[in-house]
Amino acid sequence: MPQTSQRKDGPAQQIRKRLSDEGRKRDYLSRGSLTYALVFAVFAFILIQVCFSGLSPAGPQVVRNQIARSRIIAELPFTYVSDIETERARSEIRRRTPPVYTLEQRPARQFRDWLLKTDALLGEYLSSPGMGLKASDGPQKGVLKVGADEMDNFLRTIPGGNRYKLSGEDLASLANTLGNDGRRQAIDEGLRILGDLYRQGIYDESKNPVKTGGSSMSFIRIESEGSGLEQAEVMSESQAISDLKISISSMDIPREAFLALFRVMRAGLQPNLVFDQVRTNQIVEESLRSMEPRTISVRMGETIIEPGVRVSDLQYEQLQAYRQALRDNEDGIGSDSQFFDRAVLAMATVLALAMFLRMSRRHRKDGTRELVLAGIMVIFNLAILRLMISLGEGSIGQSMPTLALLLPWLAPLALGPILIAILMGGGAGAICAGIIAAFNGLMQGGSMAVTLATLLTGLAGVYACRNVQVRTRVVRAGIMSGLMLCAFATLYALRDGTTDSFGLLWLLISTLFNGFITGVIAVGLLPIFEHLFRHTTDITLLELTDFNHPLLRRMQVSAPGSYHHSLMVANLAENAAQRIGANSLACRAAALYHDIGKIIKPEYFIENQRDGNPHMERNPSMSALIIKAHVKEGVILAKQFRLPRMIIDVIQQHHGTSLIQYFYYMALKRQSETNASLYAPPGACKVELNEVTQSTYRYEGPKPQFAESAIVMLADTIEAASRSLKKATPQSIEEFVDSMVSARIEDGQLDDAPLTMRQISQLKDSFNFTLLNMLHSRIEYPKGEPTRRTQKQTVELDTSNKPPATSEELARGTGQVKSAGDASST
Repeated sequence: MPQTSQRKDGPAQQIRKRLSDEGRKRDYLSRGSLTYALVFAVFAFILIQVCFSGLSPAGPQVVRNQIARSRIIAELPFTYVSDIETERARSEIRRRTPPVYTLEQRPARQFRDWLLKTDALLGEYLSSPGMGLKASDGPQKGVLKVGADEMDNFLRTIPGGNRYKLSGEDLASLANTLGNDGRRQAIDEGLRILGDLYRQGIYDESKNPVKTGGSSMSFIRIESEGSGLEQAEVMSESQAISDLKISISSMDIPREAFLALFRVMRAGLQPNLVFDQVRTNQIVEESLRSMEPRTISVRMGETIIEPGVRVSDLQYEQLQAYRQALRDNEDGIGSDSQFFDRAVLAMATVLALAMFLRMSRRHRKDGTRELVLAGIMVIFNLAILRLMISLGEGSIGQSMPTLALLLPWLAPLALGPILIAILMGGGAGAICAGIIAAFNGLMQGGSMAVTLATLLTGLAGVYACRNVQVRTRVVRAGIMSGLMLCAFATLYALRDGTTDSFGLLWLLISTLFNGFITGVIAVGLLPIFEHLFRHTTDITLLELTDFNHPLLRRMQVSAPGSYHHSLMVANLAENAAQRIGANSLACRAAALYHDIGKIIKPEYFIENQRDGNPHMERNPSMSALIIKAHVKEGVILAKQFRLPRMIIDVIQQHHGTSLIQYFYYMALKRQSETNASLYAPPGACKVELNEVTQSTYRYEGPKPQFAESAIVMLADTIEAASRSLKKATPQSIEEFVDSMVSARIEDGQLDDAPLTMRQISQLKDSFNFTLLNMLHSRIEYPKGEPTRRTQKQTVELDTSNKPPATSEELARGTGQVKSAGDASST
């Protein structure tokens, strides 16, 4: 046996090598732990700043005239100027300030002058020769007897006409019952009474700006330009009429004269108080300027907002003042005990997430990258929620209370959990949904309703996007989360009565729109995070299995044998991955592309050779170099076409550091022949040339680092070697698969793969089953082309006890087959 450089290490060398490997592993783990701790610290700090820095500890978002969700208690005493109470005081001043009226005496003078002039004319009219005095038989002398028609004629003849529409009957009654002198005395007394009423003041009830319950009110009277203001009691027009009637009834005159005199004086009675708006406003403004603003003091521990109670304007104003007092009282990040408690809780939550990712993915080397990915997702989602809270508490929320009420239901609560579930799995998505729910509840004053809504919405999205393989399923997951949020928001609104029918309709529309937008945003962000963090989702993998992909189309044309080999490997790998619970879609996609490097020089691979073997003209080492190059060329092509990192890793690892045995043994054979042909004198040392080293004939690796890569390696090895099987029986296939897998294990190719012996046994069972079905046998069809006549013949049925024809008999033509078509159907 010729000498080679492949020598077994001694026991001491093996121990030193094992210790060296363990030392490098400990160094790697210590560096990884340090990086993990640093990422954890940075993530916790950013999370605290995003969620709680600058957030008022005054509780959750509160909308005026809506039911409060939680209690808010003052944690420090504060005093503020209440605009609402100040405005109430100003309104009370306006209400209590007496109005200013101008007392007009001109109407009284005009009526007096007109009535006296009319009475004088009446005396002249009655003393005229045509009328003549008629002595009365009664005790009063000079009492006349005139008719109402005559008095009406008299009123029509006076200058200026009957301005006050006196009745001729009333004048006749006065003239007939009182006489000339008595009439004058009665009229004078009536005018005196009327003047007293005018001087007191009469106002029009229909035009009074101050509503009163009685017939009189207090007012400020301006008597003249030089006089000041004095307060007096004035009467309404109805009260003045009543007083006029009472005063006239006390006169010593007959009833008929009393009624007539009352109606005459009533004609001259009218309101003489004119409301002075300008002067009243001046007095009100002077009173307002002297008023001090109303201040309210709140003690520590006093309740500002009661849960389950509709928030009034005064409570809302007090809450805003409390928040401002808290902001003014802040002197640093650590001064707020509530902030400190929240920060500790945030660190504990992040630590739980880090431990979950570390423990659930302890066999993977990308744990730090996954922690960064999960942290960015959570922070991104919480930053959007914080923005919504800030908008609701800002000027936009105050100017549009309906929008402020809907903002909490417009936030994409399930965005982060959906993305994490797709990229990292449902378990990580559920954990992140709980983290986002907890922090959202803390940001809104520890509201249990907000926490439950966020948690249920996130879990609904995570459940709906499990095993998602098409992008439309992501949108559907968003809609499912929107439906969950819609149901919760509806029950919450109906329970608390926080909105009317119109508001409830807007709430339903908002939550459903939220779910749809969440799904659309998730679809848009998914490729970005896949590229940044080198994560490959089932969606991308399914898209890569499309046979119309440019690389697969090129492979079909340039290397059809390698393409068919890849299809067979894909079937083997996919079934095997399903058996042990690995990602079967990843195995199928990686298997389709694992040999794309053979596109460059397809003629050097036996499955593509048609016109001879070019390796016959090559040195074995050169042939091995060409064979190994398909791995590097495959990686280059994969990068050019931007295939996922996982596929590139499988291309690099699907041969590991295995030996290219055919050319290695060919090289050994040629070396043996060359060394034998060299001449050496007897007793001289024989010189060996062209020493063969295994490193020249081994792939450069690395070995498979994850389960899917190891599965593709085994499937590739088994499918390629199965071509050499001469007879495919269950026993031969089982022995063949066992030998292939054992050879890879003995060669150390699976040392870095996270596979257990039980999983390897399950993989072998799957390979046996799939390979047995792939290499199934068929009967040999009869030779020769059937004639037109024989095609019309049918199979003759043999009713004897003769056993049915075997496949060999059918192939030899000894069975009862009348046509090739029948043999095919058999």
